[in-house]
Formats: sequence, structure tokens, C-alpha cells
Amino acid sequence: MKEIWKLETWRTNEQVISRERGGLYLHFERSVDCELRSGCMEFARWIRKRYLFPVEVNLFFVGDVQVKALDGEMTDMTFWKPDFFSEDPYGRLAVGDYLKNVKELGKESAMESVLDSMAILLTFYYQWLNGIDLTERGEVRQAHRVASTVLEQYKMYSKKAEEEGAMEARKIQSILQKEKRRHRVVSLYAMPSEESPLSSGYVMACDTDSILMQEVDPYGYEDGISLTRLDRIGHLETDGKYEKRLQKLFALNKQKSLNEEKVIHEALLENYLQEAFRDQRIVTIYSVESEGGDLISGYITELDETSITLQILTYYGEKDSVCYLDKERINYVRSQSHYEQSIGLLNEMAKVE
Repeated sequence: MKEIWKLETWRTNEQVISRERGGLYLHFERSVDCELRSGCMEFARWIRKRYLFPVEVNLFFVGDVQVKALDGEMTDMTFWKPDFFSEDPYGRLAVGDYLKNVKELGKESAMESVLDSMAILLTFYYQWLNGIDLTERGEVRQAHRVASTVLEQYKMYSKKAEEEGAMEARKIQSILQKEKRRHRVVSLYAMPSEESPLSSGYVMACDTDSILMQEVDPYGYEDGISLTRLDRIGHLETDGKYEKRLQKLFALNKQKSLNEEKVIHEALLENYLQEAFRDQRIVTIYSVESEGGDLISGYITELDETSITLQILTYYGEKDSVCYLDKERINYVRSQSHYEQSIGLLNEMAKVE
């Protein structure tokens, strides 16, 4: 039997093919763990590249241990299938026990459990979309079986991508070490197709995982210190017109390179976070390539071997929610830039008021 997610029986349905909007969309309550949110969005990106969603489907991730089904029963997930294809189906998934499962089962198993539930809900979607007629019990059994297969495919993809990323990271590390010795500005891009760099500046240190950089703003002024994961660098540029421009402006503005003697040239991320926590510096973090590409800023309130707790601050320096981040999933972090300094001043003013 052809893979259910790739069935195209729906193409004979006029209501479906006349739809103007489709796609898979994820929605998270504020209380949902940041690491879990990132893992689900990565899974969704992989799914969107492989499968079609001619009718819009929304998945809602709830921060409670259970959600209420349409019949009033409390359950871990529920999926609504409309009677007409002019309406949008949706699923609701309770993920409030994720952190508990991390402690009891381990991070990998806890994450896989949620991704498996996502795949089950999407199997219900494709059953509905293609008009597959099964008993309720048959639908559930098929959904669990198909979800398991999809998740295994994703795990194989992730492993291969990780191996290829490690090879590319070694090449990037070699280039960055050369640019450090030459003391030239480099620009880092998250994706090869992006026009604007994630950051530009002078390489301060580079280990097997990350690059520590003194950032330079577009006007040639020193703009904080950032750390970027090598496996998240999709492209880098050196000795181009933009990089040469920054070097000239940096000199004309009489900016000084930061003292590299104090830099510990190993475990860069760990040392960076330790210093930020100790000095209560405001940091800006990019955990994963979120759907909005959003950066979050705040100060670290807790730090352990595997994770950090971040008190998020708004653009206006006001306290927002608290976020829990796995260190391994931090792709980019910056501190002491003009932005962090500005919201830090606003936060201090708010404390006085």
C-alpha cells in the first residue's frame, strides 16, 4: 500500500483543489518549553519539504498534561475532522509533562514521544483528506503504525544531516582560523541564499564547535561579542567589498580590538554562558531557526550542565516570560552590543520606578 501521507486521492475532490490556502501551522502556548518548541518546528520543516498540505491544518501545543476532547473526555491529544473540506481540521496536543519526561526518560525519548504524537495527528489528517474509511480502532492503529515509520525516516535524515554538518564545520573552522591570523573581518551567514549576514567582525577564537567574534556594526563600530555554532553557518565571506569597508571604518573610527589574552580557547560556549551568568549580562540568543526567525533577549537566572533558564526582556526592557533552553540547541548568542546595553538600561530604570 502506498504511503498514506503521499496518497493523492484528494486531487479528485473539487472542494480540496479549489482551496486557496493550505499548509501545516504550529501554535504554542507561552508555557511550552522552548527546547520542545524548537524540536517540533524542526520536525515540521522536514515534513513540509516532503509532504503536501492542500487543506490548512493547525496543531496547537498546550502546556497542560491533558486536553479536553470533543466528547468531554480528558486525553493527551485530540484531532477534529470537519464534515466539509471548506473548513480547516486541527489537532491539540498536551505537552505539559515534557520536562518531567526529560528527567525520567531522557531528553531524546521525551522529544521523540512528542514528535510521534505530532505524526499521529497528521496521519489522522491524511486519513480525513483522502477519505480513508476505517473503524475508529482501525484509524488509531494505522495512525500509530504510520507515525512510527515517519519518525524513523526523520531520525535517519537527522543522523545523516548531522554527519554532513560535522564535515562542513571542520572546513569552516580551518578558514576562520586563517582569517584570525590575518586579522581580517569575516561575515557569517545562516543560509547561503541570505543577503544580510548573521554577524560580521573579527575572529577572537574558534574551537571544534563554535566561533567567538568581536562584532562590527555596518558603520564600523565595535558592537559586542557573539558566539556562533559552526554547524549553523551556511556560508561565510572574507575579503569582500563589505568586509574591506568594515575594516577601513573600524580603523577610521579608532576602534580597538578586544584583548584576546583573556579568552579561553576551548569550551567557548560554556565559558561564554558562565561569564554572562556571573556578570548578569543581557544576552541575545537564537536557539534554532524558528519560524519567525526571532531572537530572544534577557539575562540568565539559572545555569547547569545541560541547560539555562533565561528571564526574557522585551524591547522596552520589561520582564516577559521565562524560557528554558538546552545548551546544545543554542546556535547563536550575543552580549554587550548596543541592543543589549539599551534594554539593560531600560530594565534598570524600570526597577527604580
